[in-house]
Amino acid sequence: MVAMFRRRFFSRSSLGAATAVLVFFSACANAPVDGADESAISSVPNSRVKNQQQTGDCVLYTTLAWIESLTADPTKSFVGSYSPSYLSYWLWFDHILSRYDADGTRPPTYGYKPYVVRDIVARYGLLQDGAFVYGEDAVATAKALAYVTAAYKPGGKLSRPEDRKNPRTVRAVLDAAFELELREGLVQGMNAAFGADGSKRFDVGGNGKSYSQNGVTIVNPAQLVARIKPASGTNVVRLANVLGDPDAVNYATSRARNGAAVWREFYLYQSAGTTSPEVAPLTRRIQRALNDDLPLPMTWSVYPASYVASLNRYAGPISNDPSTELGAYASLFVDYQVDNVPGFGTLFAGAAATSEQRAAALDARSKVAFFRIKNSWGTVNAPSTVPKNFQAGYYDLAYDFLFQPVRQTIPGSTSEGGTLQGFTSVLLPPGY
Repeated sequence: MVAMFRRRFFSRSSLGAATAVLVFFSACANAPVDGADESAISSVPNSRVKNQQQTGDCVLYTTLAWIESLTADPTKSFVGSYSPSYLSYWLWFDHILSRYDADGTRPPTYGYKPYVVRDIVARYGLLQDGAFVYGEDAVATAKALAYVTAAYKPGGKLSRPEDRKNPRTVRAVLDAAFELELREGLVQGMNAAFGADGSKRFDVGGNGKSYSQNGVTIVNPAQLVARIKPASGTNVVRLANVLGDPDAVNYATSRARNGAAVWREFYLYQSAGTTSPEVAPLTRRIQRALNDDLPLPMTWSVYPASYVASLNRYAGPISNDPSTELGAYASLFVDYQVDNVPGFGTLFAGAAATSEQRAAALDARSKVAFFRIKNSWGTVNAPSTVPKNFQAGYYDLAYDFLFQPVRQTIPGSTSEGGTLQGFTSVLLPPGY
């Protein structure tokens, strides 16, 4: 139906590669070897599908996909796309200066928590895709991380605590890591916007304008209009409002930003062998948002054995052997399919639905068959049996896969006594 939608996050080649820190997911999943096909198939406007490759940056990529859809210009026939590596630069800048790494000794990594990525966007804005590095962002970011990690070693430019506390030194290392000398005027533009020491920010003391000089444009979130109905019904909601007030941010306590328009994460915790009474109302909240064309960042656990290639779908049951779990992942809810809709039967994903049909889909007798997600695993060819309304880069998550009763891990496993489930969290706007 066209919507007119705590654990480790991993990289396929680097499970456990990221050190657990309060503001990190431990890692983030890369595309499974056997991917499948889907893309912009609903009235949630979608940007191009990016490929995080062997990085563990699904949260960063999903956050960008959310922003790109949420701020899509309705007067244009395409959806803009922003640079992941630009955000990695500033995430690592703050990390090295010990805003995230309390003891200041660990190099930056992948897999920062969603509220941290959103905070970086609010501080340093966005750069157009392709304007920060040459070639694939993920390749350049992996190369840059190796460079920065080497700088922490004895004799390296970040080996001493005093070097890691000097913002100019840190920026010089990051400039070299991302080879920004190849981008004429970019470093100068970033210096003009944020200072050579990175002390200036868009969200504090700024004039609300983007920086645009000499062919370099850094987009201020205050300039982007979010496609969401304001509570008052009259005021325009901007991305800066959605990202929130910076005063409440506290990395030590994982406290995110506040504000009337700020979206909030909703986490679902279930006991083994049970289905939480929160599942049904949460489902309707997700449906309502998708019905209003709102993209929703979400997190789930990837179980390759549950992937049904002929349907391009993850379906249950989930094994209770934790070794079968590839890891947790962040994606974007963009559409869903629902059965038993009173008066209408099945409303199909990718097919237009009237306002009457969408309202009926919220009836308690209706049953969601699956939610459709946008991933950052790149685009691959779908099996020939997959319906042709799929586009490359999208997958379906069966409702029973996401919300079935939680399985308890098998005795004797490394996580004995723990639980396994599909769905973990969703980011919802106010009023949903």
